Parts: sequence; C-alpha cells; structure tokens
Amino acid sequence: MTQKINMLQASHYAEDEQKMADDPIVQDMFSVLPPHYVELIAADGAGLFELMLQANQTYQARGGEVQAHLGAVLGGLRILAEQALEV
Repeated sequence: MTQKINMLQASHYAEDEQKMADDPIVQDMFSVLPPHYVELIAADGAGLFELMLQANQTYQARGGEVQAHLGAVLGGLRILAEQALEV
C-alpha cells in the first residue's frame, strides 16, 4: 500500500519544478526513464530520496545549471511523468 505524504512547500517550489520540467536536460532525462520509474515518480515523487539525489547528480553531470531546491529535478520529472500518464 502506497501512502501519499502531504507537504508544505514555499510558493517558489512549484515554479522551480516547472522550470525543471521545461529544461531540455530534464526532458532528455525523462525520455530514457524506464516505464516503471515514470509510474513510481507520478505516484509519489516526494518520497523517493535516493532517486532525487540520483536525478540531481545526473542533471549536473549533463551540464544542468538551474539553481533550485533539492527536489526540483525530481519535481520536474514528476510533472513530465504526470503529463505522460494523462495521454
């Protein structure tokens, strides 16, 4: 059973995550995610600490320069995952 966690976020968090979702590097990262990760991120993107760290490292290694909160890259991937699952 998966339980969603409610979080309080500063208003700029959503803006940061949307910037990441619009970032070509994050879009490229999303394009190579296995389908089960897409579903996992969309279901509970906030509870995946190890994946969040890996996403940040991958983003920086690919040349990403946007400075944002710690979970912004995973948040951007979550936005893309939710959009992909709506189709």
